[in-house]
This record gives sequence, structure tokens and C-alpha cells, in this order.
Amino acid sequence: MTGRTALMIAAVFIIPAPCFAFMDIQSGDTSAELKLLARLAVMRTDASPMPGSSGPSSVSDTSLRLIAGAKARGLVSAEFHAQESWTAVSFASAGGASGKGSVERSSALTGLQRDDGGTLAVFDVDRLALRMDLDRVDVTIGRQPVNLGALHYFTPNDIFAPFSANTFYRVYKPGVDCVRVEARVSELSQLTFVHALGYRPDKDSANGWSYAADYGRSSSIAKFSTTAKGVELTFLGGKQDKAEITGGAIQGEIPGKIGVRMEGNNVNPSGGDPYWTVALEADRRFESSLNIRAAYLRNGKGSGSVSAYDFSGMYPAQDYTAFGAGYQFSPLLIGEAVWLFNMNDDSGMASLTFVYSTSDESEIAFTASLPHGKGWKPDGAGSEFGSRASTAIVELRAYF
Repeated sequence: MTGRTALMIAAVFIIPAPCFAFMDIQSGDTSAELKLLARLAVMRTDASPMPGSSGPSSVSDTSLRLIAGAKARGLVSAEFHAQESWTAVSFASAGGASGKGSVERSSALTGLQRDDGGTLAVFDVDRLALRMDLDRVDVTIGRQPVNLGALHYFTPNDIFAPFSANTFYRVYKPGVDCVRVEARVSELSQLTFVHALGYRPDKDSANGWSYAADYGRSSSIAKFSTTAKGVELTFLGGKQDKAEITGGAIQGEIPGKIGVRMEGNNVNPSGGDPYWTVALEADRRFESSLNIRAAYLRNGKGSGSVSAYDFSGMYPAQDYTAFGAGYQFSPLLIGEAVWLFNMNDDSGMASLTFVYSTSDESEIAFTASLPHGKGWKPDGAGSEFGSRASTAIVELRAYF
């Protein structure tokens, strides 16, 4: 049986286990909570189409996320997330695990305990932030998640650790080192300012980024959002790394209960040519719990030629579409699918996930991704997604 055929056959037997409630302390207007998220995932990857890869690989990943929060008198709150992860990789051909992350943040809070090519152990602080609620102004300082985007699949304005279009599990967005100020201008208007520290790439550090900040790579973004007659408008501008950025978003609903959204920006890099990135999205939710979504991305930074792709970015091509649907089959079972298509090289990736709740505090998820398109050629990749391997993942998540 080939690895691709094996992806289509999966049997999972589940024995629900009792889960313990997290610690929750309440005393007047002061509170504190502590809980633990345990994740165990097993991934099977089909034989890679990359030259030199002759067989499939298996990956097991175990992580523990400690989640702590506290709030005093409704004015000051703190959030702390620390994660320990262990990854074991078994390849039929050359390959291994990598401890270098993609989120640009200081390596000071990351400990690479083991990285020998087959086993990876990492301790990382994902969130460490203090928030102050000052009447109409909220100030948050420290490592925290920041989302400036308005769409689901393609998010040009989400410039800090965005999710890819076919990411299903989005409960914990990675944190970045920043200061965020949110001011409520009126009942329907808000002004947000974010100053995020930048870091130099460092291949010898625990997470691939420097220990100390590189202030020349820092970003300062201001965003103003307001709602009028059911339409939400957003304007943003500032400095992203060493480039000037201006953009905005608009979202609302048209007849037929169809939600429509558009966001985009213009980036003017120092010493380079300016470019636009724009995304459009529409979705429809039905009373049956079915929801469908379609999106288009015009990536001004991408290339229309496979030979000129920059695979270090999330989207190396210029034009993408995404089509997806989600449905709740029962109170315990939900499913979601998305097809991501590269319009420039006619390749794509179909992804499907099912999540089953085994108890109030635990769930098991099955996810599969099947690429299509031209594979590797002697002179390089034949297409973006055709150069990737098929994968199947079974993951158990439990809160304590």
C-alpha cells in the first residue's frame, strides 16, 4: 500500500477519560485562573516529491501549554502562556526535525533543549503580558497576539504571525513582543496603536531570531475602525519593518445574508518598488449550521513564474483562491474543508478536518491534506503545491 493510499484509510478508537477542571480563584473583584492544555499528535507524511526523498515519514508531537491569568480590581490583568513540546521524527529517507520558529520574537524566552535531527525538545514562553484598563483606554505591554486583519482565509493586514488559509486550529495565535494601546473614540469607533519590536535572523539561536531587539526592524502601526449603517470601515498606516504601509478594510452584509469583506494594503519598501496586496471574501451561514466561504488574494509581492517563487514567504505566487465549508454534524462532531488554489501554476491543496468532543474538556481531531499540481523537475519545483507531500494527522487535545 502506498503512502497516498494509506491517507484514505484511518480508524480511530476513542475511550473518553475524565477531565479535571482548571484552578479558578475568585475573591471580590480579584481573580486568578490556572489550566493546562495537553496535545498529542501523530502525523503521517506521504513520500515527498522532492528529489532525494524515497519514502514516507512519521512525526509524533507532544506539547503541554500552561495557561495562567490574573485580574485585580478590574483595572490590571496579566496573562502568561508557557509551552513545552517534544517532537520525534522518523524518516525513511534523509530529513529531521527543526527547532527554528517562524515567529519574529526574542530568543530570550525560548530554550532549545534538544535538536539532533530526529528529536526536538523546546521550552517557549508564548505569552507574557500586562494589561491596564484606564477608562476608555486599554494598554497591553509584553508578548501578546495581535490581529489587525478582517478576513478569515487571506489576511494581508494581519502582519504579525498570521495564520495560513488552510490552518484549522486557531485557538492560540502566536504572541509578538509589543506595546498595544486601544482607545475607544466613541461607541462604534476605536483607535489602535501597536509598536512591535523587530529582531535579526540568527540561525544559531534557539528560535532563529536574535536575543536583543533590532530597532531598525521594529514596526509601528496605527489603526482606526468605525461602523456606520452596518458597514465597518478600517484604516491603517505606519511602518512595517523598514517599509511604509497604508491600507484598510471594509466589511458588511448584502441581501441574501451574505457577508462580504475586503482588505488590503500598499507597501513601500526602503530601496524597493511599492506593491499592493488585496483580498476579497464572501461567506454564507445557513440555519442548518452549514457555512460556506470563498476568497481571492492578489499578492503584489508574489511572482507569476514558478522559477521566481520565494518559498520563504507564506504565499510565493501572485493569485490565489480559497473555497471552504463547515458543518456541525452533531453536538459532538464538526467538520471543515478548504481548497487552496494557486491560479498562476494551477496547483492546489485540499484539506479536511473532523473534530469530535470526547468530553467537556477534551477532543480528538483528524486532519488530512492532499496536494495536486506539477511535481519537482530537474531544475526545481514544478508548482507550489505539487511540490509538497500529502499528510494525515490525528491529534488529541485535553484541558486540565
